[in-house]
Amino acid sequence: MPHGVFVDHHDNVFVTDVALHQVLKFEVNKTEPSLILGTKFEPGNDSSHFCKPTSVVVTAEDFIFVGDGYCNSRVVKFSKRGIFVGEFGKESKKKKVPTATLR
Repeated sequence: MPHGVFVDHHDNVFVTDVALHQVLKFEVNKTEPSLILGTKFEPGNDSSHFCKPTSVVVTAEDFIFVGDGYCNSRVVKFSKRGIFVGEFGKESKKKKVPTATLR
C-alpha cells in the first residue's frame, strides 16, 4: 500500500509502501524499481527492515533518508546505492514521536 512519494533532483521517484515495509526507487521511464530498501512483508528495526516506512528524502549528495515512524521512531540513512550508513531514533512501542534537528 503506497504511502509517501518523493521525486529527487535526478527525477527519480521514491515510494514508501507501508504494507510491503519497503522503499522503492524508480528511475525516469522505468517501470521496475532500480533500488529496493527493506525486506518484503517483514517488519523490523534493523539495517534491512522497516516497519511501515512513512517518508523518504534524498539530499543533494544523494544520501537517502527514510522516516520509519509508524511502528518505529527512527530515521535511517542510506548511500545512493542503498548501503546502510546509520540511523537515529529508536524502536518504540508507544505512539510518542521523538523530535530532532537535521543539519
